Amino acid sequence: MKAKPRTFESFPKNVKCPICATNDDGECLLIPIDGTGDGSIALAAVTHLWCAVATNYSKSVGVMYVQSVVD
Repeated sequence: MKAKPRTFESFPKNVKCPICATNDDGECLLIPIDGTGDGSIALAAVTHLWCAVATNYSKSVGVMYVQSVVD
């Protein structure tokens, strides 16, 4: 089992969340970027914790995704 992800209390001001495209302050975590890993080190995207857990899961194709909302 993987270790519990490390979270941070504040979202960086100079970065935007890849899911919601904002930099609203709040708890965040680092999500590894595919293809950048070398052992236990990888480039990562800073992501709001809430955005990371507000996802859907498609059992038929085995992926998690964010359902977009049209205004």
